[in-house]
Amino acid sequence: MLEKLYTHSYVVKYIEAPLFPERDRFLAHRAEAGYSHSSLKLAANYQLKVMAYLKLSGERPVTLEEIDEAAQRWASRQPLLHLQLSRYRFTHQATEWLKFLGWLKAPAPTAHPYAQVISQFSQFMRDERGFAPVTIELRRKVVRNFLDHLWNRHIDLRNLSIKHLDQIVVSRFEEKRWSRRTMKANLEVLRAFLAYGEQRGLCPSGLAAQIIAPRIYKGENLPAGPDWETVRRLCASTQTNRPADIRDRAILLLLAVYGLRASEVQRLTLDDIDWEKQRIQVRRSKSPERADVYPLAEDLAEAILRYVRQVRPRTQFREVFIRLSAPLRPFTPHAIGVMVRRRLKPMGVRLKWYGAHSLRHACACRLLAEGLSMKEIGDHLGHRSVFSTAIYAKLDLHALREVANLSLEGLL
Repeated sequence: MLEKLYTHSYVVKYIEAPLFPERDRFLAHRAEAGYSHSSLKLAANYQLKVMAYLKLSGERPVTLEEIDEAAQRWASRQPLLHLQLSRYRFTHQATEWLKFLGWLKAPAPTAHPYAQVISQFSQFMRDERGFAPVTIELRRKVVRNFLDHLWNRHIDLRNLSIKHLDQIVVSRFEEKRWSRRTMKANLEVLRAFLAYGEQRGLCPSGLAAQIIAPRIYKGENLPAGPDWETVRRLCASTQTNRPADIRDRAILLLLAVYGLRASEVQRLTLDDIDWEKQRIQVRRSKSPERADVYPLAEDLAEAILRYVRQVRPRTQFREVFIRLSAPLRPFTPHAIGVMVRRRLKPMGVRLKWYGAHSLRHACACRLLAEGLSMKEIGDHLGHRSVFSTAIYAKLDLHALREVANLSLEGLL
């Protein structure tokens, strides 16, 4: 790898330095991950500095404290203006290289004071309740945050009272960290955990029964999404030659025209697109074993084809949408949401939510305005139940006006 980075006259010092195989292997790994030529040269340069300041001549464990102390010495020899940057680069390059080699001695993880309780509750949810792994992980996170809160305030779980629970709920709500829906979901998890704890003598009895979550009425909120004209402007803003715009245009069309969830877009692979039959297969987030097939719209086909041919990095991943900068890896649902928010907010529309799901709502409202039935809209969105689609009936203003203007003569 080093021979590709430097000319013959300059590469000699890098080849003759110690640990050549270890350095070259790391650089080759980074090149495969999509790092640029200049990034690889920077890494190669810092490898020599790391060896010198850590006195590395062979395999040995290196602690983070050693790296930090060496970075301090290296940075102290640099211009004051570059002090922080030099220290950061040394620490980052040393940590990444040594971690790749397996030479970095990571500090022993601090055991969570309630680690055993959390583990046993997770096992209970899996074996006794039969929850899915994603549900277990979400509930585990709520319980862990709750127990962290108790531990940080020196509250023993065995001495927990309803007063302590009230204080936690009030503080979270006042800090605006919990909405009513979040509060309901979290309190239901805590109620289940405390009921589990009461049966095993982990906490005082009677606490679970005293937890009352706020009532959330089905369909009490209207679906929040931009109007279709805003969606048009959003998609039109990506009609440029910038690589990020080319990629984002394909993503936005999938979200807005097909009404896909961010996780469903992220899960799309090159094998899900049948170019010969002009159709696309979508694996649903809430039913991964289920796949729906859609016709491939001309605009979307052109957008994806342009992205794949001109922009998509060459990588071993089969997912359609890949990061454009190193390390090359598939997009995440969170990254898709961030992209939509970044593009939607500057457009001057006022929405409650600006994420990817707002475009799914916009898609449903557009289909409703076009006169499609609730069953057809539900099928398009991949709803398993008609009740999931029924909330959009509240947005059918034309039908609501007809009901409001209905003459009651002869009915009373």
